[in-house]
Amino acid sequence: MFTRSTKTTVELERSHKELISLILDQNVEKVKEKINTENVNDVLNSINQYTALHYAIYIRDIEIIYYILSLSPKLDVKTSNEKDIFDAFDLSTTQKNFVLKLLLQKENQLKQFEKEKEHLHSQCSTLRQNNIYLTKSIDDYMMKNNILKKTIKDIKKLNQEISLEKKDLEISHSQLSFQHEMLEEKYKITLAEKEEYYTKCSTVEKEKRILKRKYDDLEQSNIGLIDATRK
Repeated sequence: MFTRSTKTTVELERSHKELISLILDQNVEKVKEKINTENVNDVLNSINQYTALHYAIYIRDIEIIYYILSLSPKLDVKTSNEKDIFDAFDLSTTQKNFVLKLLLQKENQLKQFEKEKEHLHSQCSTLRQNNIYLTKSIDDYMMKNNILKKTIKDIKKLNQEISLEKKDLEISHSQLSFQHEMLEEKYKITLAEKEEYYTKCSTVEKEKRILKRKYDDLEQSNIGLIDATRK
């Protein structure tokens, strides 16, 4: 356990020395590769309590300073002689102002980032609401679509039933038409028989009147004969 802890400390010191060398050599690419948000506030030198930002300011490398500031390092770190970052290296007013300008730019970038973050959060919230609405709309659509499918199925079934009834009605109509034609033929025959009956009746009436006249004539003749016989 002791060996592992000592080895870890040794490795950490070696890593810190490597970072110091990279900064002092102004190896920007390697600095960006090795320094990140997890180790930007590490004390690289336990004697003077310098961090990566201290060394970057010490060599006045603008690109490295700007990169380290982009990682949001602590600015209130004190050196071994209780000096802050600006006083540790006797920076001139111009140099301090420059670093402050970089800090201000970083702060403005952070504010802009926060605004964009809030805007994106608002957009995400809106999108979530829209997604909920769309999901509900899709569910409603699916439900209505299922109802519509069932309605169409029922209509098709009803249409088939109507088609069958229509065929039955066509058959019934055909049968009725045939019966109607038969009745018409029968009616024509009956009408002809009726006319013939009326004709026969008329003839019978005429014959009856003729026979009545003959009977009357015979009756007169019979009366005349009776009278003649009496005389």
